[in-house]
Amino acid sequence: MARLCARPPEGQGGFSVFKRSGELPVFRIEKNPKLASKQGAFSVTNTAGMVLKRGHDLRQVLKVFDRQLKLIDK
Repeated sequence: MARLCARPPEGQGGFSVFKRSGELPVFRIEKNPKLASKQGAFSVTNTAGMVLKRGHDLRQVLKVFDRQLKLIDK
């Protein structure tokens, strides 16, 4: 099955994070230089389009994946 990819505008870039290769992407990591002076150029969004973290430094933005899940009920 072929997938079509739209070419991002100049200076923008991003990639998707998949749980398994045959599924839809779980997260999208993007760089948008137009937002660099305001909210930060880097962002992580989920499949619903909600921004999970945004910032100026990619290393800080990727820390959203370092959070540990907690068991709340057995």
